Amino acid sequence: MSTSPISDKELIEKFLRGELLEEEKFLFDARKEDDSFLNLLETAVIAYKGRLALKERLQHIGEELSNEKSTPKRTSLYWISGIAAVLMLFFSVYFFSIQQLSSGELFENYFVPYPNAYTVKGTTADKNLSKKALNYYDATKYQLAIETFEKIAAQRNLNSSEHFYYGISLLAMHKLEKAKTQFKKVTFQHPLYNEAQWYTSLSLIKQDSLAKAKTLLNNTRLQFSNSRKKNVQKLLAELP
Repeated sequence: MSTSPISDKELIEKFLRGELLEEEKFLFDARKEDDSFLNLLETAVIAYKGRLALKERLQHIGEELSNEKSTPKRTSLYWISGIAAVLMLFFSVYFFSIQQLSSGELFENYFVPYPNAYTVKGTTADKNLSKKALNYYDATKYQLAIETFEKIAAQRNLNSSEHFYYGISLLAMHKLEKAKTQFKKVTFQHPLYNEAQWYTSLSLIKQDSLAKAKTLLNNTRLQFSNSRKKNVQKLLAELP
């Protein structure tokens, strides 16, 4: 009895959970050539990051509430009041006072490394080194990814995709000027050009160059994919 093929949504969900089977990994790599699949992947990664952030915040609230239970004599009403107070603080801090977020907090709220959608091509030796850099990138071992990209750059010119992922690795390590230099080398015709502008704006925000970041986002916001536009509009609303 043959099994029905796995859908793109199921494939992406299993990728985010780290549950891809060997044959599914090959399918995932093959699907990365499709723009519609990449759009689904980008949307899913952004949503997944948001769920993790919310879970972390709610967990922090739970820990604070647990710490408040210092004596068993507190009444239920007092406990409910404590929950209400913490939740009110949560909503006021994270939803109504976002304009007070520092540049560093804005950066941390919006920086999500782009999913690896690069299919390595070239000679065997060259492919191995490029794959090594991207494997480090996937494993969030950004310093090792940086060192490997540097080895490639010493041997030949990087292509736009490599500049892009090299730049994000540098950005993850807060090497901001070097990251912006790499993003500038992503050619205008490349599919990741607009994403390079997004990460450049995050670099500027981290450097507290908020006006420059706002100008860049305003100038390029119509060029972003629909999934990224939501982030751009939200970030613009939070910038002074």
